[in-house]
Amino acid sequence: MSLTKLRELTVLGAVRDHPMHGYGLADALEQHIGWALGLKRSAIYAMLHRFEQRGLLSRETSKDTNYPERHTFHITDAGREAAADLQSAGLEDAAAPNLPLAVVLMHMDGLSPEARAAALRRLRDWRVERVQETGHSSDHDGAAGIVLDLITDQLRLEIEYIDRLLAEDSGGDQL
Repeated sequence: MSLTKLRELTVLGAVRDHPMHGYGLADALEQHIGWALGLKRSAIYAMLHRFEQRGLLSRETSKDTNYPERHTFHITDAGREAAADLQSAGLEDAAAPNLPLAVVLMHMDGLSPEARAAALRRLRDWRVERVQETGHSSDHDGAAGIVLDLITDQLRLEIEYIDRLLAEDSGGDQL
């Protein structure tokens, strides 16, 4: 899944789960998960506008006392379908090496148990292969060695979290 598509899925998913006004959405995403995707306020507003033009979102305008008008965004049926399509297509990419695993994982709850397990296994297998390949690298001194250690440690930690999700899905059975 491309970073652009993952950003779109994150914004659509947030509106799907919590209809809110643009400022609140941008604030929430910037503070919580958006930073991991490089999502900036201006990009969020631009996406909201594009999604509304494409019929994926609708907005309701309200006026609260002295504050300016607020536009609360709601996902439409077409938006739900687009989010589901993005989710399915994105998780077909087993590796997603250029994306933060945490952000990829947060979009798995909407999948069927079978699709979720298959996606988790693909993500896990790719990481296991990378650990094995990295382990066959010759020893390096200095920053190169530290970087290889960091990458390997990160992959092992990601495997642990994927294993936890797989165990939860199978009722606590270990792999």
